[in-house]
Amino acid sequence: MIAEALQSTTGTVYSVAVYLAVVTVIGLAVTFFLKERQGVPLSDAEAGEKDEQAVVTA
Repeated sequence: MIAEALQSTTGTVYSVAVYLAVVTVIGLAVTFFLKERQGVPLSDAEAGEKDEQAVVTA
């Protein structure tokens, strides 16, 4: 819907390309700042945070 609105408003597909590039950069930036969750059970989020603190302070 957003791509269609951009294309119909601007009359060119370049606005859609710019939109996709910006969204991709935002997604990559967010992915970069995610915490590593390997080996931590999904149901035990607090324990994972405690383990990370123990590693940092050790």
